Amino acid sequence: MISVIMPAYNAERHIVEAITSVLAQEHHDLELIVVDNNSRDGTVQLIEGFTDPRIQLMHQPVQGVSAARNMALARMRGDFFCFLDADDVLPPKSLSARHALLLADPQLHFADGTVELTDVSMKHVLRTWKPTFTGVPYRPLLDLSPACFVGLTWMIRRMHGHAYAFDTRLTHAEDLCFLLSMARNGRYAYTTEVVLRYRRGHDSAMQNLDGLHDGYRGVLRALQEAPDPPDEGALAAMWNKVRNIMMRSYLKRGQPLRALKAMLERRPRKP
Repeated sequence: MISVIMPAYNAERHIVEAITSVLAQEHHDLELIVVDNNSRDGTVQLIEGFTDPRIQLMHQPVQGVSAARNMALARMRGDFFCFLDADDVLPPKSLSARHALLLADPQLHFADGTVELTDVSMKHVLRTWKPTFTGVPYRPLLDLSPACFVGLTWMIRRMHGHAYAFDTRLTHAEDLCFLLSMARNGRYAYTTEVVLRYRRGHDSAMQNLDGLHDGYRGVLRALQEAPDPPDEGALAAMWNKVRNIMMRSYLKRGQPLRALKAMLERRPRKP
């Protein structure tokens, strides 16, 4: 079984399309766990309008997307799992294409694929991202490489006994932190199949540069707190990459003082 995890908060505009795309998958042995974060619109009523028994609806107070995902991770039953936001869409072969890779190679733990960035209507593809890396993905993630990371697009082989959880202290870059927490434990590969259609119009992390900057700091702190932290050279290289990313991002927004501050900032250290 494949578990698909979907957090939802005031998602009535697109959630029917998102859920329908999961139910229309070529791969039928799945469960869709939707965690509602106390939505105040018609999100819950729309979810309850589906009668497919593969859908589980869970509720929690507004605690953020990481807490919602953690609730689902604790309840999932699948041997494989992946994520879908409530305003994105899985093409029909999304699950089957990634699942086939994982079944073909027992040493493979992470399967990815092509991602289409679309406009709000999903009628026009604005950009296409294709992974280019195969192997153990830990170092590319530390390098913030786009070769294997564009977000939560991986299907993951579940390691029973492993406690999967997002760091709820992070509101940005929590996806990177989550994948880094397991990226040493297996290999990554990809299919050329489109596995996600990402709707532009998300409350993207890149739209909140200060939040993104703080998220990167949080990732560095979490890495240093880990039982097996990266070596000092890897941490320093990652922080230099963060500084360059943030400097360019602030400059692009016309904020030269924030760019200078980001470039001069020292790496956060373990308390």
